[in-house]
Amino acid sequence: MSDFLTIFNSVSPAVTGAAAALIGVWLTNTGNDKRAGLQAKTELEKERRTILRACGDELYRHTYGWGAQLRSNTLIWHGAMVGQYGVNEALDMEAADFNRRNFDYGRIEMLVDVYFPEARTQLDSLLHHRDERSKCINAFKRSYKAGDGDGRAFATQLMDSVAVYESAFNKFVQTIVKTMRAL
Repeated sequence: MSDFLTIFNSVSPAVTGAAAALIGVWLTNTGNDKRAGLQAKTELEKERRTILRACGDELYRHTYGWGAQLRSNTLIWHGAMVGQYGVNEALDMEAADFNRRNFDYGRIEMLVDVYFPEARTQLDSLLHHRDERSKCINAFKRSYKAGDGDGRAFATQLMDSVAVYESAFNKFVQTIVKTMRAL
């Protein structure tokens, strides 16, 4: 029995030490795994915010380019409607303005659909008001083609539709800015 106690007294500290070492290693590995997982999650979130900021900047730039061209186009047709110049000159100016465009409308759609879906409602509203503006310009063109050169009534309609369009444009831009600020 005394041999058993001697062996037990000799082996028990080694077993206890080994068990403590295994528990220590397990705790260290578990902590490292949690830390690595948290670090990976933090890095992924940081990368997501960086991508969203870059896409938001791009969307903002394309949106302002698109808005500037629509404003320019509106002024061209307003000038033709009030008789500052003829429709043929307006068509030439419109073609030249189109060739100088500095935006990609398809990119606007893609960026909204993929990265900024919360702005989709405002973009749809903006498109609706843009279409109303275009209907006014097209009605003037048809009237001009039919022989009616006085477009003053259309000019008033056009400016009213542009005021509503500008309001929708500002709401769209505000949604983009609000989303980017939340990043």
